[in-house]
Amino acid sequence: MKKGETKASIADVAAFLALLFLGPFLLGSLLNPDYSFPAWGYLIVGWAVFHIYQSTRAESGVQRRPPHQPNFEPGEVIETNVVGVTFEGRQREVEKLSTGQRLHLLREPDNPHDTNAIAVLANKYSERQQEVLRPELEDRYGKWTPELIAHLYEKVQIGYINRHLAAKITPIFDRFAIGPNQFVTANVTALTGRQSDDLSKGVRISFRLPTEDDLRAAIEMEIMTGYPL
Repeated sequence: MKKGETKASIADVAAFLALLFLGPFLLGSLLNPDYSFPAWGYLIVGWAVFHIYQSTRAESGVQRRPPHQPNFEPGEVIETNVVGVTFEGRQREVEKLSTGQRLHLLREPDNPHDTNAIAVLANKYSERQQEVLRPELEDRYGKWTPELIAHLYEKVQIGYINRHLAAKITPIFDRFAIGPNQFVTANVTALTGRQSDDLSKGVRISFRLPTEDDLRAAIEMEIMTGYPL
């Protein structure tokens, strides 16, 4: 067993025992006004409840990054909320999204507001619409030409990765997602907010940071299709 796992299991046992022994006294103080429960007891019970809650989230796959591990690595999976979804009519695009849908991340090094900006984009046309459009576009541009790809897979903006996270992962994007057409794939994990309110819909996504293998595959695709990175 690893050192971190041993500490975690001891903390779990401590939290359980704290609730087991102090819980009845806390309940008694709530039912009997004459009984005074000490302040330190509230602190311990509060810590135990919070610890068990965090452990449950971790076991269900919702994990927080340890504070001592500030740097991200290529290939690491990140889950985050998309920001800027209420600007420039983007709520209309958010309305069209569904859980599990594929999105695309693209660096914007020339963004005047933030040189670390990473845009979150969606395909303008659904897969069904692409199937309908493909024969017409192939007749016009030929099969898998840069012009066909640009039209068939035209993008609309959903929002951005928040600037604090973007600043940390931009070096990886700039190393392994080097071209203006080299997208990093993301997936919608949740749609948040009140769906009846045009200004409160949100999007949560997960994505894997690009790697050297992704860059190599993109270069091979460029050679095969002639569509630039």
